[in-house]
Formats: sequence, C-alpha cells, structure tokens
Amino acid sequence: IGRKGTIDNPYILRAPFWTVDTLFYCVPKENYDLDNVEEFYKYVKNQKEFQMRQKNEIEASNRLMEQAIQLCDFALDEDEVLKVALDIYEEYEYAAHTYGISAEEYINTFMDVSGDVYEECFSEAEEKIKYELMIGAIAYNKNITGGGDDFNIWLEKKNIVSDGVSEEDLQYYKKEYLETVVKEHLINLAVKGD
Repeated sequence: IGRKGTIDNPYILRAPFWTVDTLFYCVPKENYDLDNVEEFYKYVKNQKEFQMRQKNEIEASNRLMEQAIQLCDFALDEDEVLKVALDIYEEYEYAAHTYGISAEEYINTFMDVSGDVYEECFSEAEEKIKYELMIGAIAYNKNITGGGDDFNIWLEKKNIVSDGVSEEDLQYYKKEYLETVVKEHLINLAVKGD
C-alpha cells in the first residue's frame, strides 16, 4: 500500500519483497483474486480524479465570476441591499444562537472576520446581489431560461418531480439551474481560453 510519495499508487507485487523503510502491505486470504482489488482501486482513483477536476472547475468558474463582477458597475437598490443584509443577519443570529453567542461573536469566531457585524452583512448582501445580477445578465445574454426541456431534464437528474413542487421551491430550482448552466458556460469559456 503506497505511502509518502506513493500514497495514491498502491500496486500488486506477486514476488517476495523487503524494504529499508516502513512499509504497509496486506496479504490476501487464500484463493482470493487480487485483480478485483486492483480494478476497484482504479475505479476509486478515477472517481477521486473526477472529483478533483470538478472541484478545480468549480473554483475556476467562481474566480471567473468574481472577476466579471469586479469589471461591472452595478447600480444596487438600497432597499434590496437592506432586505438581503437583514436576512443574512438573521441567519447569523440563528447560527449564533445555537452556540449561545452573539451574531458578532459568531462572525468573528467562525468566519475569521473582525469588524462590525452590520458592515459584514451589508458587504455580503451587496456581493450576493451582484452575483445574482451577473448570473441573470449572462443567462439573458446567452438565452438561458429557467424553463423548457433542459430545465425538466435537470430536475429529473436531481430526482425532483416538478408537478409536486411548490411555486416557491420551483423558483428556487430555476435559480439553481440558471446558476449551474451559467457556471458550466464559464467553465467552457475558461477551457477554450476565451
């Protein structure tokens, strides 16, 4: 079993062996086919590599989104920012309550932010609104809608039956769908180098 520099690369050795360092190994039970173990390992390794690629793509799309947001000048509705900031504050208050601390203590302790809790909520609210505006702008520009066959296929893949979903939940799923499709679009642009 690999360790140190070869931790992700176990292999089957069908011969006597020795080592000058610590070695982790296992010996199969009698009449046990090691080829199945190797195939299983290859499957797990492929899944791990897929997850790492997926994580890298998500991080890349998030960076692209942040860069796009910074390039744009958004006119934000102050009332909307206030409403979203209050929602964020309530979320922090609720989370803080479970720990028996204030929202400010929660933010300073768990989010590694020092400063005024209200400023943090307003800052997050502005970023959240800009993010949603950017998703909407890209979706509009690329004719991506939260409906139609593609949306229904996406719902099916998530095992969601649209007939039994409330209108509020359906709006949430449409928003999630648009975000997913826009991020996929950004990833494709990054891969192409556009």
